[in-house]
Amino acid sequence: MNRTIDSDKVLDEILRLRKKMITSGIQKGLTHAETIKHSKELDKLIYKVLSEKS
Repeated sequence: MNRTIDSDKVLDEILRLRKKMITSGIQKGLTHAETIKHSKELDKLIYKVLSEKS
C-alpha cells in the first residue's frame, strides 16, 4: 500500500514539475534559465523513478 501512495506522490510531483516547465517554456522561452531548471528537475525525478524500478 505504501508503494501505491508513494507512486501517487511521485506521479503528482512529475505532473507538477512538467506543468511548471511547460508554462515557463511558453512564457519565457525554451532556453530560459527557469525553463531549463524545471526540465533538469523533472529529468532527475524521472531518472530516479526509472532507476528504482530496475
